[in-house]
Amino acid sequence: IKNRLIFFAIIILSLLAISSWFASSNNTFAQTDQAVAELQNADTAFNQAFNMVLAAEKAGANVAGILEKLNPAADLLAKAHNSYQIGELNAATYYANRAQSIAEEVTTLAQDAQKNAITSISDTTRNTFIITIVCVLIFLISLFLVWRRFKRYYIHSLLKRRPEVKNN
Repeated sequence: IKNRLIFFAIIILSLLAISSWFASSNNTFAQTDQAVAELQNADTAFNQAFNMVLAAEKAGANVAGILEKLNPAADLLAKAHNSYQIGELNAATYYANRAQSIAEEVTTLAQDAQKNAITSISDTTRNTFIITIVCVLIFLISLFLVWRRFKRYYIHSLLKRRPEVKNN
């Protein structure tokens, strides 16, 4: 009976050791999956932010300040990837989350800058059109007034000369 109790205790301890090993490996897999998901989300957010900054620049916005805000996100994303490569999953998740939040903020700033640039271009085009119309009208009115003055002068000079008809 004593041998059976020892054998039974060894089997239970072995099962507990094996189950704790499986539980820790499942936890590690879960952490790995979470870290990979966070890295992918951060990469996607960073790419969206960069593309939005490019779109804002194409729209005519000044994006120098926005790019300066995106640089720390790139650094944090690099740190996240490096941490993941060396197995520091908690650090990788932390850096990825910070990079993602900065990238989302930059995306919002770039969207606002793009909207402002488009509005500014629209306003500039409208103002240019209005100024052009006003200048053309001023030119035409000036031309009419000058023509009218020369017409009066010409008629006055013709009347002053009055050709006379001579009888033979």
